[in-house]
Amino acid sequence: DGRTLRIEREPHPFLKMHRSRPVPPSERNEILALWAKRLELPGSWLEELARDEARFGELFKPVSILPPDQYRALVLQLAQGCPWNRCTFCDLYRDRPFRAMTQAQFAAHLEKVIEYFGPALEWRRGVFLGDANAGLLRQDQLVGALQLLRQTFPPTWRDRHPLGFEKVSAFLDTFSGRLRSVENWRELRELGLSQLHLGVESGSPRILELLGKPSEPDRVAELVGRLKEAG
Repeated sequence: DGRTLRIEREPHPFLKMHRSRPVPPSERNEILALWAKRLELPGSWLEELARDEARFGELFKPVSILPPDQYRALVLQLAQGCPWNRCTFCDLYRDRPFRAMTQAQFAAHLEKVIEYFGPALEWRRGVFLGDANAGLLRQDQLVGALQLLRQTFPPTWRDRHPLGFEKVSAFLDTFSGRLRSVENWRELRELGLSQLHLGVESGSPRILELLGKPSEPDRVAELVGRLKEAG
């Protein structure tokens, strides 16, 4: 999205500590111009980069956070924002309301994202359905999205992909709505959903209360049991 961050390492006796801060536009442009010179890029490179950033902004809301093993996934924002958005430790989605795309909107989003990435799509590995809680969506919404992905990336296409679109994953909270049945989870698994990232945070009711998460350890255990049974 065009942001440039400076990563600063902080000395610590046994932990790897770091923090990041935005680089101001003037300093950022100096850094980019230096690298453009070193790499002998054409003079129009910065202008092309600005156009690319604008195009990215048209396609995506801010991608606030991904699980570490999803940094190379093709992110598709089937849902945007977080439906809870009240955890005391998190302000990642305060800038947008939670909303889910319709089937038609998701199909258009997918088409535009594929066009945008072009040859760079070959570098992506798997699909991550954003944002904070796409796993919460209704069964018909997830089924429709997964069916569309299967049509877009059929097994023959995945076989040609050098890294393989071998999985579809998403975030799922542990407290919203009714627990989905094992049969429903199995249907989603058979359509390609292979991994869910749960925001458990803690098994302590007292800690969960401090964090502003209305989760219950017994419900978490039941949810994980159903997911494992569904594969």
